[in-house]
Amino acid sequence: MNFSTKNTLFVGKVAIHLSRVDSTNEYAKRLISKSNPIEGTVIYASQQYAGRGQIGRRWHAQEAKNLTVSFIFKPNFLLAKSQFLLSQAVALALYDLLLHYNFSTTAVKIKWPNDLYIRNRKIAGILIENTLRGMYIDYSVIGIGLNVNQSEFSRELKNPTSFLIERDKKFDLQKMFSQLCIALERWYLKLRARKEALIRQSYVKSMYLLNQKHLFTVVENRETIEGIIRGVAQNGLLRLETGKGIEEIDLKTIIF
Repeated sequence: MNFSTKNTLFVGKVAIHLSRVDSTNEYAKRLISKSNPIEGTVIYASQQYAGRGQIGRRWHAQEAKNLTVSFIFKPNFLLAKSQFLLSQAVALALYDLLLHYNFSTTAVKIKWPNDLYIRNRKIAGILIENTLRGMYIDYSVIGIGLNVNQSEFSRELKNPTSFLIERDKKFDLQKMFSQLCIALERWYLKLRARKEALIRQSYVKSMYLLNQKHLFTVVENRETIEGIIRGVAQNGLLRLETGKGIEEIDLKTIIF
């Protein structure tokens, strides 16, 4: 694979291809520790053998069938306490990518905090790792896993899907990579232009199960509760309405 993009200002202009790596995020962090990569540098791999998702989970992807990429950004304008804005911007870039491929707004949803769903099935995940300098973010490594041409998944995954499954045809990974770079740059520039209200509003509007009753499992005691998602707090916590009123919940507290 030889990915490149001509339609961006800086995202994806420097692209490092690895045939096999433990994790593109880990490689990106090693690169940062040894050098000063330019903003927008992307690492993409044909195969990851230790890909990671949220909360230490593994990311499963068959060789050369999906997009497993990590972007290096330098959002040193962004306060550490506002880092969820970056996660929202990246999720919205993937949302736009799926709309570009003619999935409908009723089908595509962002599952808090940073998964992309087609109806009730997961098609993409995001893992962002930030390093800080004082009160601000220094570097961000943005890992994205997007299921494209894979049709069979590990049994331990509850609800995976892919472009191939949804559309019954294969897609050009290079073209999709280029479109991802365009969408990511567009939302990152909105973030850099301080369009925070737009980002927050667009994210909430696109949330999975927004304003719908749903059952959740409390991790601590395995109790099942009924709740309604009412949005996201500025610090990234889920605003969940239960019988106790609206609570702000972190990722390790509940399971959808």
